[in-house]
Amino acid sequence: MNKRKIIFSALLGIFIGFLVIPVFIDLLGVPSLAAVFEFALGEPTPFKSILLALLLLIPLFFYVRFVYREYKKAE
Repeated sequence: MNKRKIIFSALLGIFIGFLVIPVFIDLLGVPSLAAVFEFALGEPTPFKSILLALLLLIPLFFYVRFVYREYKKAE
């Protein structure tokens, strides 16, 4: 894949993940990620906020790392 296609695929994936999938999840009646975290962690505290930030940032880190490596491997 060339670099332009990698960037387009990454941005399209982010767009679909933030805008399209939540609409379908809401239509199916599945609770949002915020509701699941609130149910699982309860009332917010500093420790729980740090834990939540780590739970959200770790997959984001691996996604960005994967896209960066693919970008560097491209022609």
